[in-house]
This record gives sequence, structure tokens and C-alpha cells, in this order.
Amino acid sequence: MLNLQMFLTNEDKKRFWSKVHIAGPNDCWEWQAQKDPNGYGRFQLNYKSENAHRISYQIEKGIKDFSSVIQHNCDNPSCVNPSHLLEGTQSDNIQACSDRNRLVGNRKLTELQVRAIKWTLINKNKYGLITQLANFYNVNRRAIQDIKCGKSWRHVNI
Repeated sequence: MLNLQMFLTNEDKKRFWSKVHIAGPNDCWEWQAQKDPNGYGRFQLNYKSENAHRISYQIEKGIKDFSSVIQHNCDNPSCVNPSHLLEGTQSDNIQACSDRNRLVGNRKLTELQVRAIKWTLINKNKYGLITQLANFYNVNRRAIQDIKCGKSWRHVNI
């Protein structure tokens, strides 16, 4: 992983903050430039595209372990407010997503949709059905597979 401290010049920092809508100290500071498909800001640094929230954290707090992930407390991918960010492990990040019901599949499906998925899985034995359901409900295949195996939505009956 790139050690950003070595490569962030004062000019880089100035260019970075010029792309941020800075609001109040407790508000989200929205990234105004390029974003990836998931809404995370992207910043060009030394011919490489970096996560904007990671750059923000590095500028203001310094990243101690460059294998760590920088997490959002606010659940807003385009936020770069350093007070909304914290350094942790990928495990910490996944646990926080789970605690907030933000894992792909869990956050997008309703109980009614899960009932329909379970009914379809039981009553239609068709090749490619998991992929078709995932595409129809705009979730990943794992979300449908977990419903089928009872790893998720166990409490929902048809």
C-alpha cells in the first residue's frame, strides 16, 4: 500500500481541499470531484487514483498502519470530514456494516421480497435461478444463496 505521508505536498493538500464542500464541524463534508460507482470520492495523486476519505484522514490524522481501512461513522461514502472517519481493520469495517444493516443484500431487501424469493426458490427448480433472482432484486448472488441456505433472513417464513 502507498505511504501517502511521503507523497502529499502542500500543493496536493490544497488541491485536495479545493474539491471538498466543507460544512459545519459535525456535518458531512461532501467530495465534489470524481466518485466511483459506489459514491466514494477518488483523488488523483502521483498518477494513481486514491480514496478521497483515506487522503483526508491521512492529511488530518495520519494513517498508522497502511494495511488498515478508513471507515465512515456517518455511512456517507462521499464524506471526507476527518471527524467522521476512523482507522480500523477490514474485520472492523465488515462488523460495523453488519451492525448498521449495510451489508449488500441485507440493506436492500424487505421481508416481503425475501418471502417472494423463498417461495420462488422452493417452487421453481431452475438452473440459473439464483443469478436471475439476484439480478431482479439488484443484490449479489451471495445474498440469495444465504437466504436459500438459511444463513440470513431465517426468521422470515413464507
